[in-house]
Amino acid sequence: MKRSLIISALVFGLSGSAIAKPPTPRERADNRLDVREDRRELSNDRWDSHRLEKLLQDYRAALSKAPPAVIKNLDDRFQAELALELRESRVEVAEKQQEVNEARREKNEERREVIKDVVKGKPIKTVRDAKDLGDDKSDLADDRKDRAVEVANLEAKRSIRNRFQPLSTRTDVASSNQKIGLIEEALGLARREVDQDVREIREDRREIREDRRDTRQPD
Repeated sequence: MKRSLIISALVFGLSGSAIAKPPTPRERADNRLDVREDRRELSNDRWDSHRLEKLLQDYRAALSKAPPAVIKNLDDRFQAELALELRESRVEVAEKQQEVNEARREKNEERREVIKDVVKGKPIKTVRDAKDLGDDKSDLADDRKDRAVEVANLEAKRSIRNRFQPLSTRTDVASSNQKIGLIEEALGLARREVDQDVREIREDRREIREDRRDTRQPD
C-alpha cells in the first residue's frame, strides 16, 4: 500500500496535476528580495560593461599617438577594473553557494515531509508534498547551474588578469594588440553577465507569478 502511494504521489505530483501548497510568507519575501538583488546586479554589470567599452575606446585611440605614460595609465585602469571584477565574482560565487545550500536543505526537508505523509496515511498531502519535492529538486538543479556559471566567470577573469599582467610593462605593437584582445575578452564576458542577469530577473518574476497563483488556489 505504501509503495503504491509513493508511486502515485510521484506520478501525479511531479506531473503538476496536484495542487501545490501555497508559498509561505518567507518564500514570497525571498522571491521579491531575489528580484531586487538581481536588478541591482544588472545595474552594476551594465555599468561595468560601460566602463570597459570606454576603456577599450580610449586604448584604441591612444595606441597610435599616445606616449608610454598614457598607455601605462590605461593598463593600470584595466588592471584596477579586473581587480574589482574579481572581488565581485568571488562574492557572487559565495552567494550562489549559499543558494545551493539553502535549496538542498529545502529539498531534504520536503523529502522528509513526503515520508511522514506516507507513514501517516495522508494520500492527498503526500501528492502535494511530492510535487513540492519535485519543484525543490528543480530549484536545486537551477541553483547548481547558476553556481557553475559564476565559477566559470571567476576563472575566466583570473585567466584574463594572469595573461595581462606580463604585458602591462610592454608598449610594442604585438603586446598592445594582445592587450586589446584581452580587454575585448573582458568586455564580452561583462556583456554575457548582463544577459545572465536579465534571464535571472525573468525567472524571479515567473516564480512570483507562481506564488500568486498558488496562493489563490483553494486548500
